[in-house]
Order: sequence, then C-alpha cells, then structure tokens
Amino acid sequence: METATLVKSYPNTKNLEFYADYVTKLDSICENLPDFAITLDPVEKMLDAVSMAKANLLISVAVHPAWEWCLQIPGNNQVTMAKILGHLRFWPPESNEIKQSTEKPRWAHSRAAALMFCGFGTFEDYDIKRSSKDHNSRLKSLIYDQVKKFVISESKYRSFYESEKTKFLNQIANEDAHAAALKSTAMLFINHLWEVTRTDVGLEIYPIYENLRPNEEFINPMNMIQN
Repeated sequence: METATLVKSYPNTKNLEFYADYVTKLDSICENLPDFAITLDPVEKMLDAVSMAKANLLISVAVHPAWEWCLQIPGNNQVTMAKILGHLRFWPPESNEIKQSTEKPRWAHSRAAALMFCGFGTFEDYDIKRSSKDHNSRLKSLIYDQVKKFVISESKYRSFYESEKTKFLNQIANEDAHAAALKSTAMLFINHLWEVTRTDVGLEIYPIYENLRPNEEFINPMNMIQN
C-alpha cells in the first residue's frame, strides 16, 4: 500500500509580488518628475494609476504571513512594508518557477541568503553559492527607508539602534556610528521578517543570527511589536 506524500502549502503571493514590482517602478518614475509636470493631464492620470496600484498592493499583502506582525511595529509605513514583503519570499519556490523565471529570484530560504539578497553583505560573507546579481538594490533602499522610520519612532528598533550606536561610538566617528547602527538594525529587521514568516508557514528556524551580534542574547521578534 502506497503512502501519500504530503505537500506543504505556502501562501499565494503572486498578486503581492506583481503589485510590489509595479508600484516600486511607478514610484521611481514619479520621483524623477519635474514639479511643473504634476499638473499635466497624462501625469495626473499616471498618479491616479499609482494610487490605484497602491490600494491593490495593500489588499494583496494581507495574505503574507508577516503582515499582521509588521502592522504592530510603531513607525511602520504600510506601502513601504508591503513593497518589502512583495520583494521577498522565505519559503521554497515551486519547481516550475525555477525553470520559468527570467527575473531575479526573490526567494531566500536561509537568513544568510536573505541578508545577501537585501544587499547586506556578499555571498562570500555567507559562504553560499549565489550570484552577485541576486542582490536587489531597490529592496535594500526600501528596507533602509523603513528602518529609518522605526528609528525616529518610539519603536523597540529605535532602542536597539541607540544601543548599537553607543557601542560603535567607542570605536568610530559619530556619522560612521550612525550608519553602522542603522545597518545592524536593518539586518535585525530582516532576521525578524525571516523568523516570523517561516514560523507561520511551519518551516524550521534557528535562533542564531548570521553575521549579526554573534554570541549575544537572542532578540525575539514578538518583543519588537507594540504591546
């Protein structure tokens, strides 16, 4: 008698990924428009399309396992956060996706792969075989934009940032300490996204940070949300 093979089911985030890419591209175009162009009819229509696309993005992101957690972090920008989640996938791709994909892969099974894909290190740092082309520069920019909002809010990521900056100030100048602390905070946030998502879909996680705060106390992502 044959034993049935159970296939793990993961969230369908194809709409989220589509709108994350679409809104990111539209925002990039809008950022480069001269002020006088805002009143032009074609541009007004494009801005209407941007608003509609963002509305659809916020509808489609609801299926992501980490979305509810993200909403509870003080200082979160919903559109930026939705774009981040749409650019990352922390569960294995389907076999046909690997064969058919012509774009950069957005899946990152391990913490190391996630950090490298977001631009926080190179594949040599993490001893994994991935091309440097896997680095998503837009995603890195989005993560920094969001983390900066955490830092100026009353979030617990701000407390982490300040603690890191104090440590770095003993070694480097103030401006460099700010940048280093911001990077540490971004890396912690990526680790937390990875943990929350994989825990929700039933995949294995390890409470050890890779290339971040080695030998220091594990910080639970649930401790970072508003009580």
